[in-house]
Amino acid sequence: MWDVEDKSDYTDLKILMGKYSSPLFLFVYGFIHNKEVAEEIVSETFVRYWTGMDRIFHIKNVQAWLYVIARNLSVSYLRESGKVKMQSIDDVPDILIKASYSDGEQEETDAAGESLREAISSLPPKCRMAFLLAKVNGLKHKEVARIMNISELTVKNHISYAIRKLSEKLKDTD
Repeated sequence: MWDVEDKSDYTDLKILMGKYSSPLFLFVYGFIHNKEVAEEIVSETFVRYWTGMDRIFHIKNVQAWLYVIARNLSVSYLRESGKVKMQSIDDVPDILIKASYSDGEQEETDAAGESLREAISSLPPKCRMAFLLAKVNGLKHKEVARIMNISELTVKNHISYAIRKLSEKLKDTD
């Protein structure tokens, strides 16, 4: 799909950036909690992918590979800056609520979205990350396991726990 031979053609890179910049930013921001640094890490993620493409052309899932690069860069930044502990993801994007609503339904949707964001942010960090990667970004459990450097069974357990806890919290808000 990607033309490894001709790096002067940036069309493929532009397509990748258009498709993955926002989800990667949200992913990195969950680690870093600094907008400017997260933007720089996302940019560096694409640079590293593009410059190393001739060595990794056998990668079957570009999305998962981009997340791995972004995770590694985020962890490196945290180590270098002395912030080794992962920080929580405070803000789940409104892309969770993509459907268009009439003005009357908007207030109800905003309240439901806020409740969902609060419930997701209350999950343990690794559980939250597994849930967001699988359910929001649509990655397979195998891909999430690779990105998080954990087993597929652990990913499934994190997601099951997240769904159970979210259901409990959202029932309480009704």
